[in-house]
Amino acid sequence: MFRRLERRIVAARIGAGFGAAHEADVDGFLSFSLSVQNRRKSRAGLALENHLGALLADNGIRHSRGAVTENGNRPDFLFPGAAEYRDPAFPAARLTMLGAKSTLKERWRQVLSEAARIPGKHLLTLEPGISQNQTDEMAAKALRLVVPRALHASYRPAQQAWLMDVRGFVALARARQAGGRAGEPPPPVNPFTPHLFPPPRNSTICPRLGEWRSLVAHLVWDQRVAGSNPVSPTTRPSAPICARAQR
Repeated sequence: MFRRLERRIVAARIGAGFGAAHEADVDGFLSFSLSVQNRRKSRAGLALENHLGALLADNGIRHSRGAVTENGNRPDFLFPGAAEYRDPAFPAARLTMLGAKSTLKERWRQVLSEAARIPGKHLLTLEPGISQNQTDEMAAKALRLVVPRALHASYRPAQQAWLMDVRGFVALARARQAGGRAGEPPPPVNPFTPHLFPPPRNSTICPRLGEWRSLVAHLVWDQRVAGSNPVSPTTRPSAPICARAQR
């Protein structure tokens, strides 16, 4: 729906032309083109956050999205939540922050000041093959990248040992949450977690379990990324059917 609407709006604007006083309005064309590209990038970033939010909720991981921290900053995800972050009595070692950016370039530095109580931060990205100089600088500033397992091969071996995949981050968030406030049981493991990461080679995929649209293959909507409609899981089969997939 968004694609059709934008195509109609953009086509109408292009059809009107970019001219002023019998001259080509180059600045007007560039400004309009930039606004279209920025809108697409914004939509891609929001889609990534929506997918992550659904993944966390499906795994019972408590979190706050876009909570306000120091100096009006808004980290993408705070664990276990904004209330715990603002509580001075809550152990800082139990707090976690995750930023989400489909591409990085130099924007990774933006997350460094988003949660002062959390010295070691995490940033999820879909960008392959970031230079080792940049990842070394990230590590020096206590920032660790979370990258889907399918993209690890695009990094050098020395970088791969430092990277974290989505499965590893979910396990970290679950472990910290399990050690939260007294009397709170740890969250259950959800066997129907959408596969943002591939299963082990020796595992058997449940034949009736739906899967997520890949976030790695396409980054923005015009490249056919999954939209706002539910894309997975499509079915939730009974436990006996998926018994082998859970082993």
